[in-house]
Amino acid sequence: MTAETITKHEEPIPCDTPFGKALCLAWYDYGYWSETQWMCALLHNGAIVFVPHQDIRLVANYSSRLSSSKPPAPPANMAGLAVKP
Repeated sequence: MTAETITKHEEPIPCDTPFGKALCLAWYDYGYWSETQWMCALLHNGAIVFVPHQDIRLVANYSSRLSSSKPPAPPANMAGLAVKP
């Protein structure tokens, strides 16, 4: 009996792979004795590849849920937003 788990992401995760920049669509976990594989769509040609976890590097995703490609500005009153003990 195997303990395979597939985790699909609601929003793709941008990452760097040995094949180039990609979006991770899901993780494949084959169990304790196997390394997790990332199912990625390559940005330059759309190919789907499976990349071992150790070969993945995450990249910034400034456009996630935003209308601009710039990082969001911090609130003006950052100290006022902190939770006081």
